[in-house]
Amino acid sequence: MKIEKPLYFIKQVSEITGLSKLVIRKWEERYQIVIPKRLDNGYRVYTEADVTKILSVKDLTDQGYSVKQAAFFIDKIETKPEPTPVIPD
Repeated sequence: MKIEKPLYFIKQVSEITGLSKLVIRKWEERYQIVIPKRLDNGYRVYTEADVTKILSVKDLTDQGYSVKQAAFFIDKIETKPEPTPVIPD
């Protein structure tokens, strides 16, 4: 299994974000904020992008958005399609 580096375990993500491991797991289950890779032993591993996404959602919730709203907003930003270039005739 090829995994992007750097990798973080859930304990490290918890320390970086200030969120409990339980909250991180619940956000994964309920809102699919991130879907971490799993090692052969079942441990979750997170990429830098995963941590950044969790922090973005946390920032929005700190501003008063619900987790659902924040997850939706972050998802829309990430999946925004690139504009199709217009080629002149």
